[in-house]
Amino acid sequence: MKVTSAFLSFLALGAAASLPVSLYPEIEERQVAGNHTCKVIAPVTTPPTESIPCYYCDSDTCDIVVKLKVNTEFKFDCLCPNGQAQNGITAWDHSADYYCWVPANSTDDACPTTGSNALKECSFCGK
Repeated sequence: MKVTSAFLSFLALGAAASLPVSLYPEIEERQVAGNHTCKVIAPVTTPPTESIPCYYCDSDTCDIVVKLKVNTEFKFDCLCPNGQAQNGITAWDHSADYYCWVPANSTDDACPTTGSNALKECSFCGK
């Protein structure tokens, strides 16, 4: 009886220890809470731009994490309103897919910066 009881206790501990514990709850919260699915757009250039860089921070002086293909939809979870100005716009949208930044004028109208459906401000702006 003691052996069975001890074994069952051991199994219960093992099951509790195997439950996933998030190391990044803020990121997971953003992934669930505020995603907008938006197309990446690009300025008219010759030759046409096929992709835009997605940066490690809200400035084009930061490293490029990935290039996002133009006219493709990605998830964006929040924005920082005071990044480096790009064509007079300082807002940058945060990609929930790649954890990187694009200027707000690089996403379509599904990712507005103002209004009731606007992307919310990221809690980690300027950090």
